[in-house]
Amino acid sequence: AKIERERAIDTRCERSSSLNTSSAFDIDPLNNGTAQKQGNPFADAPVSGGVVGAQAGTLTFMVGADEALFETLRPVLSGMGKNMARCGKTGTGQIAKICNSLLLGISMIGVAEAMKLGETLGIDPAETGEYRQHIDGAVLELGYV
Repeated sequence: AKIERERAIDTRCERSSSLNTSSAFDIDPLNNGTAQKQGNPFADAPVSGGVVGAQAGTLTFMVGADEALFETLRPVLSGMGKNMARCGKTGTGQIAKICNSLLLGISMIGVAEAMKLGETLGIDPAETGEYRQHIDGAVLELGYV
């Protein structure tokens, strides 16, 4: 199938931690399902866990794929991470990732604001290590990173 050049330039597989939810959805319709029909299905599987999770093999994958492809990918992904969640059709993994990143950012801002407020109202940050550990620990415990 021939793809219009202008449209093809805007459509690409994302790499690294770039997020573009529309491109993951656009690839298959551009080809009218040709890749799938030729036995070449695709999925998006952004991760959460950072460098530490990658080194420890504990990444979380947010996978956008049909159920059969997700099950095919499970053994491959399990070699790199311990959690895999199917989010829906191709492209929904990136949507889950951006939502996860938004939640993490909001949580980090909340912790920073709370600490600054405490400092402004008289709490010495140098003497609040235990207090901060519990706040930061709560954010980490909820799985926002």
